[in-house]
Amino acid sequence: MGVQGLLPALKPITDRCHLDTLRGQTVAVDAYSWLHKATYASSASLFHSLPCTGHIDYCMGRVRGLLHHDIRVILVFDGGHLPGKAGRELERREAREKARMQAHQLLALGKLKEASAFVNKAIDVTPEMAKQWIDRVKQMNDARIEVIVAPYEADAQMAYLERIGRVSAVLSEDSDLLVFGVRRLCCKLDPRTGYFETVRGGWEGAVRELFGGLSADPTCAALDKLRQLAALAGCDYVTQGVAGVGLKTAQRYLMKYGTMSRVVQVWRAEGRSIPDSFLEDCYKAVLCFAHQIVYCPEKQECVHCTPIDEHSESIILGELSWLCASPGDLGFLGAVLEKDVIIGIANGQLHPETKQPFAVIQCEEKENTRVPVVNSTSAMHVKKRAIA
Repeated sequence: MGVQGLLPALKPITDRCHLDTLRGQTVAVDAYSWLHKATYASSASLFHSLPCTGHIDYCMGRVRGLLHHDIRVILVFDGGHLPGKAGRELERREAREKARMQAHQLLALGKLKEASAFVNKAIDVTPEMAKQWIDRVKQMNDARIEVIVAPYEADAQMAYLERIGRVSAVLSEDSDLLVFGVRRLCCKLDPRTGYFETVRGGWEGAVRELFGGLSADPTCAALDKLRQLAALAGCDYVTQGVAGVGLKTAQRYLMKYGTMSRVVQVWRAEGRSIPDSFLEDCYKAVLCFAHQIVYCPEKQECVHCTPIDEHSESIILGELSWLCASPGDLGFLGAVLEKDVIIGIANGQLHPETKQPFAVIQCEEKENTRVPVVNSTSAMHVKKRAIA
């Protein structure tokens, strides 16, 4: 989802560019962001678990659009659930279930138009959908397209691919990519015109715009400042934020007081309601942005997005030690998977959550026969018959 308010705050350094500027380069694509958009094309069938390919057709059309501009593509998919994001994942799952119940209730009353919005909210993009798309890509047998399923989050995986020089840009709608350290983020791509927006200077441009430079700081300390801002303002790794605090407020306090612990101390003194785990969650968020587990396609093994020893330990790990019961436990960054397992996941052969082959999972689903669901206006009649 990104850090709310970050891209609008960076509007003064945002440029409009065309896909032709990426010609001949390799770009990492946030595959799930396209899948989320694509579900609207098949929402009714997906809601009722009916066979459909409209969402995959949409995604393949977007891929062909990049190939048309002579851009090599690495499709990067989300993998398993990151332990450091468990609270947010639970929130989203509960929201989808609530939307599903509301959709069923409205459909039962024959209120198809009102049900449509809830049907869209109830649809979850799953590894099975990703597998459909991956299989379609492999059928193309086109060397210009690669696929990588991350062990955990695609954002960290794409930032790592840029960091090691495998891609020269990242295509996503998620502003978090800047906080992960991406230098060239391409967002708001219009597939009809080929135009997109990019933040001039990437994360470094963001730091200069929001903090007035920090040019004297080491690279990792400057990037940490952006990550601390994201954590204080509210990001996906911090389940419960501080009421009334957004990007501008967090920015103002962080610039004045320098560290997250000092900012939280001041907020408490001002009478703000601070969740018990807020500061610990903020420090863990900074570490998730910097060091979560990703897949290295060169070594074909799990590595940290950036090595722990490259981090400003005095800024983060030192202060984290008194916050955590077990300061040495960094399990929230993800587990290092066995080599054959991570290779299977990365290639789309193993389910990233169960670590089993997809063929086995699909057989189990057939045997269990799940009850289907639906969404779009075009398929509302299908939905009505299914309920009847």
